[in-house]
Amino acid sequence: MKAMVRLATLITIFAATACSDKPATPPQSEPWEIRTRAIHSVVECLAGHEKIPEKEIKGASWFVDGRIRPNGEFADWSSLHAQTEYAGKELEEWTAEAEKAGGSWKCPFATS
Repeated sequence: MKAMVRLATLITIFAATACSDKPATPPQSEPWEIRTRAIHSVVECLAGHEKIPEKEIKGASWFVDGRIRPNGEFADWSSLHAQTEYAGKELEEWTAEAEKAGGSWKCPFATS
């Protein structure tokens, strides 16, 4: 009998949860995830619009077909170039701007 009551209680809880009018809250991104997406977007933008000298990225294991393939070499490169100026701003400034904008950051050199 107790098992039946527990089962009925669980079914009621699941049904009430499934039928809730509240929209599901998307999981929040961790700060490091937001920063990672930001720097990837920035470097792809700058490199794709020739704002980073080709000699800096040519043959890089982390830049393949215009996309970032993160690895230790990319982490080293981005750390070493944080204060390097590209298109009028340091890489760190570009990254902070993209990070602040979140998913709404758009490459300013892209044409729609």
